[in-house]
Amino acid sequence: ALTEINGVMRFTVLPVHDLRDLKALPAGKAFLDFDAMAFPLIVRRVRPNDRFCPLGMQWNQTVLKFLAYRKVPEKKRRTWPVLLWKDRIVWVPGHRIDQAFRVTDHTQKVLSVELSLA
Repeated sequence: ALTEINGVMRFTVLPVHDLRDLKALPAGKAFLDFDAMAFPLIVRRVRPNDRFCPLGMQWNQTVLKFLAYRKVPEKKRRTWPVLLWKDRIVWVPGHRIDQAFRVTDHTQKVLSVELSLA
């Protein structure tokens, strides 16, 4: 249970061949390259200087600017959860993973992450 964001996050490790269509994922779920990171992973609220490289882009941007572009109301932006490995944003739940943690042709194991907010 994640008391700071009032939710639950579930992690499952899968062989890459067990993946279904990556484009048909629900907003509260992400598939990540398991070998691109290590535990522990941290979940916390977004901070003003948090930056990441959204999947499909080639440059970093702040999470708050990304959420504004995605039309998330300002009040919600300030409390949005983020998943981190070390100091790097891995996933902005409901929106996008970081480019560095995407599943590629070289991925062997996939970390499936699912966030349920209360």
